[in-house]
Amino acid sequence: MASRATISRSIGATEGQNLIETPGDPDHTQETVEFLGRELSVRQYREACNNLRDFFAILRTWAKDEKKDEEEAQS
Repeated sequence: MASRATISRSIGATEGQNLIETPGDPDHTQETVEFLGRELSVRQYREACNNLRDFFAILRTWAKDEKKDEEEAQS
């Protein structure tokens, strides 16, 4: 398993990252991350970040389209 520092760098987690042991399986740990005041699994954190990237990409596209429409209207 990767060290805390490696996991933190690979997913952008903070120093407050927790490693939680799964009951009944001492060799299996689940990485969690504090994100916006909530404790999320690494999978949930990555999914949230991907959704945010998609959301902002859409906003940028809309802004470009709006700017293009304004330029065409001024022509």
